[in-house]
Amino acid sequence: MEFEKVLVILDEEGKLAICDDNDHKRTLAEIETLMDAKSNTKDGDRLDSLVTLVEAYEARAHPIGEPLKKEDSNG
Repeated sequence: MEFEKVLVILDEEGKLAICDDNDHKRTLAEIETLMDAKSNTKDGDRLDSLVTLVEAYEARAHPIGEPLKKEDSNG
């Protein structure tokens, strides 16, 4: 049996994890509400944690592959 790795961040409110696209959408919506949060505040710290989590999830779930090689147009 194979298990996927899940990044979990612990913040003051408990565990944060993104396990699927629904969690991802909910987390993006929460980030939107926190965009005006000041640094070094509870909301600012939560925003930082959520952004880190989203970046890690997106890198794993939707990796950017190698750049496509442009074919030589000279034939």
